[in-house]
Amino acid sequence: MRQKLPWPTSVTQTMTQKHIEDILLAIQKGTLAVPDALETFKNFPAESVADACIDHQRALRTGIPEVIFGSSKTDEQIITIVRAMMDKQGPVIATRVDPEKAAAVQRAVPELEYHHQARMLSCRELSVDMSGVRGTITIVCAGTSDIGVAEEARVTAQSLGHPVTTLYDVGVAGLHRLLDKQLL
Repeated sequence: MRQKLPWPTSVTQTMTQKHIEDILLAIQKGTLAVPDALETFKNFPAESVADACIDHQRALRTGIPEVIFGSSKTDEQIITIVRAMMDKQGPVIATRVDPEKAAAVQRAVPELEYHHQARMLSCRELSVDMSGVRGTITIVCAGTSDIGVAEEARVTAQSLGHPVTTLYDVGVAGLHRLLDKQLL
């Protein structure tokens, strides 16, 4: 009888480097058959859905998961991609999504949160091992016109599990506007 294996046994969970190492060791020890391992790897590294190919192992290779660039996609395309990504239990981030498109996507996938200033949809923040982390990410922007881009950076960093602080409208016309903010 085979033991219960400590890694994803279906493509509905995220595969990490440790999971892959555990699978390979189990094959080496003879506690996992090659066909069972192949079933586990079936949709890795990528999964094809209508109009898209989702890179489920991007986080394994780069440390950053797949992100949906929403501006040139229809709401239906975003919905299809989001659903496939949500099946993997990882974070879902869609950037450059206008409010009308976001509303349509949220009707289909209500778990998503819309960040109006950032023009982003997100769900499921990553949990980051904070040992060895140097500190909090500080996002600084000069004026109110830059807040949208700064918010996109903030939501992205937070979705990837990082602590973030912001300093908005610090200005470029006078150093006093920056010095007026307390930097940690």
